[in-house]
Amino acid sequence: MRRSIVKKKWYAFGTREVVFAALGAALYGVLSFATNMIALPAAGNVALRPAVCIPMFFGVVFGPWVGFISGFLGNIIGDALSGWGFWIWWDIGNGLMGMIPGFALPLITSFRAT
Repeated sequence: MRRSIVKKKWYAFGTREVVFAALGAALYGVLSFATNMIALPAAGNVALRPAVCIPMFFGVVFGPWVGFISGFLGNIIGDALSGWGFWIWWDIGNGLMGMIPGFALPLITSFRAT
């Protein structure tokens, strides 16, 4: 008897993904707020945020859409807690930093050198 293994599609988005996206956004927002005081002296309105690895981790482990949402909403939460203004391009950029590793991982792992 053969068992069929159902592979999860990259575009699948269910309850599990919603929960992990919310968890990633909250975690990134709070840690971003905590490290937002590390400002770069030569650049205005730019801070060093080591917490940016959180959306990347969530994108790789739970999928690209979870990574995007955790980066996008997490940046909004972090900026709101810090008192920074809302700027959509920074939020989209942080979302893409979570999404791109999620898309890249299957390509990297499926590549085989001959």
